[in-house]
Amino acid sequence: HWRVSNKPTRILNSQRNDIRGGAQQQQSATLEGLKNSLASALATGCSKTLLAPLDTIKTIQQHERATGASLSLFQAAQLVMSRPNGFRELYAGLGVAVIGSMPSAAVYFGVYAYCRRVIAPWLER
Repeated sequence: HWRVSNKPTRILNSQRNDIRGGAQQQQSATLEGLKNSLASALATGCSKTLLAPLDTIKTIQQHERATGASLSLFQAAQLVMSRPNGFRELYAGLGVAVIGSMPSAAVYFGVYAYCRRVIAPWLER
């Protein structure tokens, strides 16, 4: 007598579930990567905006030091504020800094989050 077994069917169902689980894990990892990309880009933009005045003042101090003069933080701030555009001069170059920083931070942290979700379970096996 030949006996028919359920084992092949169970194996196929198990493989189907693994494939579905893998697709869901892939989608979850992609979503996690996109969330981290957006969050890191926005955080980078905010930090660049908040720190732009200090960066401008530091640049003025370094420039003056290279020419032989030494300015304190307050003196460098006064020098920047005495320019024709005043307060807006503190944010000179902000657009370029943000446009240059946001995409690189987004890619870096997005790829990190994606790889963490995809590779970590694979390494635990």
